[in-house]
Amino acid sequence: MPQVSVIIPVYNVERYVALSIESALNQTLGDIEIICVNDGSKDSSQAVVEAMARKDGRVRVVNKRNGGLSSARNAGLAVATGDIVCFLDSDDLLVETACDVLRRAFERTGAEVVTYGAYPYPQENSYPWLDEVLSPRRVDYTSFDEDILFGEKSSPFAWRTACRREFLDEIGLRFDESLPYGEDQVFQFQLYPRCSRVSLISDKLVKYRVSRKGSFMDTHVGDLKRLANDHVAIAGRIMEDWKRTGFLDDHSKKALDWISEFSLLKIFELEKEEDRSGAVEVAGKMLLASFDEEVLRGYVSEGEGGCFVEAVLYDRSLAAGSRCRKLRLEYCLHAYGRRYVLRRGVEKVLSASPLGKVASSLKGDSKEAERKREAALERWEREDRVQRKRAFDEAAKTASDGFPEWDEEAERLSTE
Repeated sequence: MPQVSVIIPVYNVERYVALSIESALNQTLGDIEIICVNDGSKDSSQAVVEAMARKDGRVRVVNKRNGGLSSARNAGLAVATGDIVCFLDSDDLLVETACDVLRRAFERTGAEVVTYGAYPYPQENSYPWLDEVLSPRRVDYTSFDEDILFGEKSSPFAWRTACRREFLDEIGLRFDESLPYGEDQVFQFQLYPRCSRVSLISDKLVKYRVSRKGSFMDTHVGDLKRLANDHVAIAGRIMEDWKRTGFLDDHSKKALDWISEFSLLKIFELEKEEDRSGAVEVAGKMLLASFDEEVLRGYVSEGEGGCFVEAVLYDRSLAAGSRCRKLRLEYCLHAYGRRYVLRRGVEKVLSASPLGKVASSLKGDSKEAERKREAALERWEREDRVQRKRAFDEAAKTASDGFPEWDEEAERLSTE
């Protein structure tokens, strides 16, 4: 039985997955298995992963009909045999010591779950929020504490949370296959409260590809209406579980604070009145299904997001026109402080005004910094393409007949 199972969901990533699998094969801990779940790929991903399996017996391939990321991860969990299970997206890379670091962390702490950090890949494509959430501190918890979810850098990415396989089987937890987006968040909000020992480590064990043309995030990040409604659905699924298990009884205030920032703020940032109105209706039903009336009214009076809950449940006129903008300002002042609001306001005005363009043009150092960033990105893209092609060509050496050739034109289009 291997010490670690690495589960890699695979869907239409023929030019990325060989390098990802290679990073897992190159671990300093050799006693591992790599489970590649081909989720009904329409390109040549299946041929690539099967070639990698011929190359190294630690690679196992599961072929299934397309069911989405959660379905693929669950299929991997169903066949995993390692003491520890972790997840790797098919365009990301494992640091070569990752599995060994995880093994030692579980042995040292006796934890059921270990959450770790990651490097944005490339760093030039990162941004402050991502740098922050991918940098957890070193801390051990010996019982569930709401700070794990609301105070630590523990979410929202499931691919940096490793679990004891027997523990997942014992609590019967799997990824929610009905959600097209946000399944990581739901999984972690269901996982941590069920744990008696959780460890966060500051080690960065994954190179997380910040953006890839054609990925889910790439194609949906700009759809703010869909994003707002998805966030309401995610919060609703989590609260449904917390209410059923009793977690909500002791953590309703923090849960409502989180919903206000995660879901309701996004609704009130929608520009179109009809978009806001529809999302408010759904959010209202979610809140009433999750919380007692007394809790909600108390939160309106005392909670950070009480103004949002009031607008959603008790006075819909607050969600319209200039009152909506005033509501956003009120919340941000209360939650983030005056300095944050002023800075964001100045940034927005300057970015949209001729004065801002003039000010930007006067910053020669900023122009130079941007030029260096673009040059660094170009170098990274060339080097990344070379490494992905090399891994692809290595896989081709052990492939059966009919293995595809590297499509230079498709590669060019995928990175433009």
